[in-house]
This record gives sequence, structure tokens and C-alpha cells, in this order.
Amino acid sequence: MSKPLFSVVLVHYSQPGYVKEALDSIFLQNYENVELVFADDGSQDIDLDDLKDYVYKHKGENIKNVVWQINETNLGTTKNLNRAIKSCSGKYLLFFAADDKLYDENVLTNFVKSFEKCPEDIAMISAQADMMDDKLEKSLGLFVKPNFARDFNSLEPLEQFKVFSKTCFLAIGASCMRLDMFKKYGYFNEEYKLVEDWSYFLHLTRNGGKIKYLDFKALCHRDGGTSHYDNAELVPQNVLDYKYDIIQIFEKEVFPYIESFSYPEKIKLVEKYDGEKADYASKNGKKPCMSKQEIFSLMPTVFVKRFIFSKIGMAPGKTNYYLDRLAKTALVWAALLLFDFFLLINLQIPQGVRLLVNSLNLYVFPAIEIIFFLASTPYFLLHWLFKVRLFLKNIKK
Repeated sequence: MSKPLFSVVLVHYSQPGYVKEALDSIFLQNYENVELVFADDGSQDIDLDDLKDYVYKHKGENIKNVVWQINETNLGTTKNLNRAIKSCSGKYLLFFAADDKLYDENVLTNFVKSFEKCPEDIAMISAQADMMDDKLEKSLGLFVKPNFARDFNSLEPLEQFKVFSKTCFLAIGASCMRLDMFKKYGYFNEEYKLVEDWSYFLHLTRNGGKIKYLDFKALCHRDGGTSHYDNAELVPQNVLDYKYDIIQIFEKEVFPYIESFSYPEKIKLVEKYDGEKADYASKNGKKPCMSKQEIFSLMPTVFVKRFIFSKIGMAPGKTNYYLDRLAKTALVWAALLLFDFFLLINLQIPQGVRLLVNSLNLYVFPAIEIIFFLASTPYFLLHWLFKVRLFLKNIKK
């Protein structure tokens, strides 16, 4: 019985010097039933006849079908991929850029074996990407932190969504999907021109699709890409498009669901967004972003708290910690205020309790107050409580 058809989409745009190396990595695969979809996004420097000759000359018998999708104009990554996916016939799908290559001959086989062992609720399996130099000769490090990714596997989809909201830590070029995933959850969002991976990870997990990480190398990623350019004063349009996509993903995929995050998480997300927006503006980006008023309307509490804590010199990441300490300490002070009140109205309080309360009043809590003050925390509120307690003691005297 033959194995299910596996569609491999090679995404190409003006990379003539690398594309044959990428094709060779597909021809090297030992999986027996492969469909090759070549998706060119309007390249002006491609010799298509030469490329077709190369494919039909070098492909093995395991390449059962070849689809040539050649766009007349540049559509952008998401539209190009959606067109390519609709051309695929396989049960499984993998796509990667033409300046990268598959890691070894076992990549497709490893993915199929993994999917055969997975439950049906796994929509996507992602593996490791080896980040390499511009010649694909030297490893510069791994894209995925394996321990972090293995912990990620135990999370339910909505929890995975929250992780992806903070960081896009999986490489989609090192990922394999069931083709019917796109029928169930939809295709890539064409509102984003270039960033197909992060936006889809968020969309998929938010809608119940689960992703699993397996720790094997699937892709060699070539150094360079959208974020690399020579002249900081002449920022290429594709870089601006990429950065604007990131901003839009925050606004449309993360912020509408912000109430599911804790206060420290909200702070970090807003700060990352502000950083992306500032970077985009510094590179002369002109497209409209959400105003401060619009973001404030989504999460007013975050903005009020951040304003207060910025005025008293506290780092946002520590606010939850300090608030917890403040709440616990305030409860202790409230209890002591009640003791003071009992003393004030001359209830029959045992002498030992009176001595204990007086000792706390005179020594322990003033010392704690000084420590809090020196630590520059919001415990200035306790100073006010201390004055109230002194006032009550003076009345009693």
C-alpha cells in the first residue's frame, strides 16, 4: 500500500542563486510519494525554462507530480501561499522558502510517521530549524528552544495561543500540516502581506487547532531575509511591509482577546507593541496604527496602572509582585488597627496582648515601613496607615 501523497511547496521570489539547492533537498527525500509545487511570486529574474529542465532532469521516481504556479505580478507571501495550497493534492503539506533547504533525506518521512501516531486534534507538527550562515555551511544556532517547546506540547490550544501572543517561537518552514487543516480553520489571512506564520499560529490555536513540537531538525535556514538591508536610511518597502504586518497582528489577533491575559502579560504585550510601532515610525513608516485612545479603550486598567507605577518609579514587570505584597501587608495593618480600636474603647484585652501590640507599634512596623520606603515601592500607602495608628494611640493617651 502506497504512502499518502505529500505536497511540498517551494516558495520562490527572486532567489535564482539558491533555488536549485532547495530543489535538490526535495529530490533527496526518501519518502516515496511526493508532489512538488513551485510557487513563484512574480520574479523578474527567473529562467523558467532552465528551471523546468533542471527539475525534470533531476527529480526521482518518488516525485509523482509537479505543479508550476507562476504569478504574473508579486502578490506577497500570504496570497502566494494560499494560491499554492489550493493547487496541492496531498494529504500532508510542507512549504519553505527557496533560499533555505530541507535538513536531510528523512524530513518528509519523519513528519508522516509522526502524524500517523498523533491524534486527530493535532493540526500541525513543527520541528527544529537550524539557523545557518549565508552559505548554509555553518550552524549559527537553533531556532527553537527544545525544553520550552516540549512544555508547550502539554498546553491546550487557548493556552498555546497565549504563548504565541508573546513570541513566535516555531518555524513554519520546519512545520508540516494536514491539508484539510486549511479547510477546517481557513487559509492564511491576506490582510497581512508577508507575515504568514505568526498570524496563522495565533488564528489556529485561538480557534481550537493544536500544534505539536517534535525535536528533530527539518530545515536549514539561510541567514538574511526581510530584516536585513544595507542602508538604514533607505529602508526597503518589503521591510516596512513586514514591520507593519507585525503591528497589525498585535492589533487584530492579540488585542481583541487581551482580557484573557494577566496584568503583567498585558503590560509586556503593550510594551512590545509600542516598541514595534516606534521602530516602524523611525523607519518612516506611514500607514495608520491604533491610537493611544483606541488601545486605552481596550484595556483602560492597564494604562492607569502603568501610569501610576511609572510615576513612582516601579518597573512594570514587578508590579504584580509588589501589589501582592502590598495586599498581604495591608491585611496585617488592618488587623493591628482593629487591635488599636479595641484598646481605644477600653475593652478587656489581656495584658500580654496589649504588650505585644505596643511592641509592634513601637519597633517592628516602623522598621518595616523604613525598609519599604528604602526599596522605593508603593508602600508609601502604609505610611499613611501608620500615621492613622499613631493618631489613634494619641487619642487613647
